Amino acid sequence: MIIDDRVVIVGSANLNDRSQMGDRDSEIALCIEEKPEFKMTLDGKPYMASKMATAWRRRLMREHLGLLPALHVPLERVKPGPNQLPAPVPNDYDFGSAEDLAVEDILSEEFLSLWKGTGETNRAAFERVFRPIPNDSIRTWADYAEYTKVAAGIRVSLSTMTYTFLSDLPVYCRLAGGTCL
Repeated sequence: MIIDDRVVIVGSANLNDRSQMGDRDSEIALCIEEKPEFKMTLDGKPYMASKMATAWRRRLMREHLGLLPALHVPLERVKPGPNQLPAPVPNDYDFGSAEDLAVEDILSEEFLSLWKGTGETNRAAFERVFRPIPNDSIRTWADYAEYTKVAAGIRVSLSTMTYTFLSDLPVYCRLAGGTCL
């Protein structure tokens, strides 16, 4: 949990009898607080945050929005990247990049518009591929009947697994994420 871009809680200590009584579930959590010395904007106003907490939150937001640079699986052994090194080497974060600035102020209209627009685009793609129910396009029973016509021939929840998807590509192309066309 990242709180106000200042505090990070990592772990699984739940607030319930089983976790807090001390004689049932054994759980642990770590609270990380760093002096808020990082200048940023929140709700359109200057704000002081923890550099680590805000970097973690921004990276997570960028992951959800598809704003992280693509990671390619190397075909040969290479040196680890800047975010793959053990402590005490700090993670690299590109503060000030266009993608970073898009997720800096999560209370801004621009961020909320980006978040909502990305969610709507992703939902539309998901609905085209998987045709889930419930679905906002189904407003009446007639809509429901029309929407479910595609699945009319399916009588059970059984399907075979595909075995030959992309099987005509060389192995190194499949491992590279399909970059070999």
